[in-house]
Amino acid sequence: MAEREIAGVVWYQNGHQIEVTYVEGGFDRLFGSREVAMVLATDAGLRLTTTAGDTVRWAQDPLSLG
Repeated sequence: MAEREIAGVVWYQNGHQIEVTYVEGGFDRLFGSREVAMVLATDAGLRLTTTAGDTVRWAQDPLSLG
């Protein structure tokens, strides 16, 4: 099975939920620490974006797309 390309990762402190979205659509919800989310995002080549409160978000660099 081919790996799906990750478009974004969001970590929610409340409940330690991680939401992984994919380039071709769809998403997965996982449970884990901020460190786990950061490893997923870093391995996918994502960059930290604006965060608010208890949410941390990583996304693809728009300059690297296309």
